[in-house]
Amino acid sequence: MVDGLNKGIAARGDDNDKPPAYYAESGPPIRILKAIGLAVAAVAPYVTVLDTLGSVKGDVFIPCNNFTCHYIQLFRADIMPGTGVGMLSVQNGVSDAVSFSYKPGDPSKFFTAFTCPRIGQKSNKTRTFQERLSGGPCPRIGVKEYHSFLGSLSETRHLVENENERAAQASFFVRVAFIITKFPMWLYTLPLTIISKHSDLWGMEHIPTGQCPHRSPEEMREICNTPDVKRKIHNHMKAYSPTKILLVAGLAGCALFSAMHDIALLRGWSEMVSLPLGAVAAAMQGAAVVGVFLWSMGATEVFVSKIMSKHNEVECVCFYQLPELTQLVALSTPFALLMAFYARVQLCGMAALFGDHLYFLRFDVPYYLAKQSFLWTWGVLMTPKAAGTIKAEKRWADGENLDSNYWYLCAIQQALMHFRNAVMLCVGLAAGPFMVSSKELLYSMLLPDHDLTPLMRSLILYVALPLPAIIAGLMGVFAVYEVANMCVWHDDGEDFPYELNALLPSCIFNTYMETSMRKWDKFNIAGKLCFALCAPAVVLLTAATVYGLMPDLTLILGWHEAHHASLVQAELWGACGFMFMVLHVQRLFSGFVFSTWDDVESLIKLKKDPLPKNHRSLMGAE
Repeated sequence: MVDGLNKGIAARGDDNDKPPAYYAESGPPIRILKAIGLAVAAVAPYVTVLDTLGSVKGDVFIPCNNFTCHYIQLFRADIMPGTGVGMLSVQNGVSDAVSFSYKPGDPSKFFTAFTCPRIGQKSNKTRTFQERLSGGPCPRIGVKEYHSFLGSLSETRHLVENENERAAQASFFVRVAFIITKFPMWLYTLPLTIISKHSDLWGMEHIPTGQCPHRSPEEMREICNTPDVKRKIHNHMKAYSPTKILLVAGLAGCALFSAMHDIALLRGWSEMVSLPLGAVAAAMQGAAVVGVFLWSMGATEVFVSKIMSKHNEVECVCFYQLPELTQLVALSTPFALLMAFYARVQLCGMAALFGDHLYFLRFDVPYYLAKQSFLWTWGVLMTPKAAGTIKAEKRWADGENLDSNYWYLCAIQQALMHFRNAVMLCVGLAAGPFMVSSKELLYSMLLPDHDLTPLMRSLILYVALPLPAIIAGLMGVFAVYEVANMCVWHDDGEDFPYELNALLPSCIFNTYMETSMRKWDKFNIAGKLCFALCAPAVVLLTAATVYGLMPDLTLILGWHEAHHASLVQAELWGACGFMFMVLHVQRLFSGFVFSTWDDVESLIKLKKDPLPKNHRSLMGAE
């Protein structure tokens, strides 16, 4: 018999001693099978949807004929060599690729486009690893030799001159914004670039030519547009590269440990077993996020179709790209997985505080009860208020060391929080090329040959184009506010040592170090110094990102028509896209949508660090 607010409603017939049929629970084997099956079903769509990119046919690709294709090639793919994080420009009918920001033989001219001879020409030799390590994407050659090489290639020279002409029109602020945003991206990817340089096929000198011998540029573009050549396009996303293997392994691990976590709860095991399993599942999902974003970067690269000679050698290649809209659709699934990862990390913190929960089972509750929860808008009821509505069994078994439990759970949640930030850095690497694709798509829609309605044109020009810059500006202000709250302004009972304890892992900074630092009378000076260093850096990076992502004022005012992006614009958008993701979107997710800071602070207050050997001196005891 139900004894509560709805007393008597659940009775069946006149036999009030017999419960309704829907009271019957599924047996343990059924529940375990559900946990396993639904854990697999939760990750399967990500594999199937993204794997379709490896099956794209030739007729979908757009040849790089009427405009140059921009791409970043960090690692080697088929015959396309790795070249680092610099943006490259290729076009069918143009023999050589063009890059930006360094001119061979004349380093004083920084803001310039350049090209370099390919392997096989007398002016170039294959570089050793040491030469690649100390050099750039193009081998060092003399000024005279460079100009002599460039003078013999009319199409390449025309492309380089055109890019330099448009770069010369860039304002001083564009140059500064480029340097400020590009340097963190270059610094972060430096280890990856060093790894990629171990391949003998690294550097612009290995990029195959886009112009066959005895073929004019117009003839090459006609050849590249024929169905026979497009059918031979090599789709490098089909092969199981290391990033694709990481994606599949991460999703499989996430499904495995999610099922193990749910089985542990269903079998009545301690939460000190299920919660770590859930943390491992979240970490595996984060690894899958890294894999899917780095793998999906391949959608923004160039695809090639080889044109073979009579001697069965590669005579030249045709360059293609996926349509910008297809590239953006390719990012939607990785973003869905990223948001699911952020949500799981958030729920891991709440589970550590209020009790673990099943992953495979959703609980529907009446709205009039849910709206009385503090967090009903999150879709989460793991709150103190919900936990206090009934008298439940004890969460922890008698005899368990609660101090040790909360210390362990706090360490796990802090590790997940820092791992989440590391994942966002990898996501930022892929965000650069996708920002270029989105900007190029929007600008192409504004070209005069596109017949847009006034409403659609206004939405693109005044909403879609400036939206990333607006978000970056708002999140930059919020980031400065957060730095101030951590370093200078504090809530009651909190100070700078307390904030450090919540931010840093216990192996670096723990409660005893917090107590020792607080004994220093001028510890607030450290907080002010931290603010003086961090706040200007955030302001500078935010200002550069906002300026780089904001569309040109002359375009907004209608003084100039839109045009295809230049190489310097693509470089700037790519660098700003990296900073936009790792700083501003990260703050949006971590500070607003999927916040975990309060959970960590609550666990800090509940835990007690194990006493170190020198705890007596740390605590000032005799």
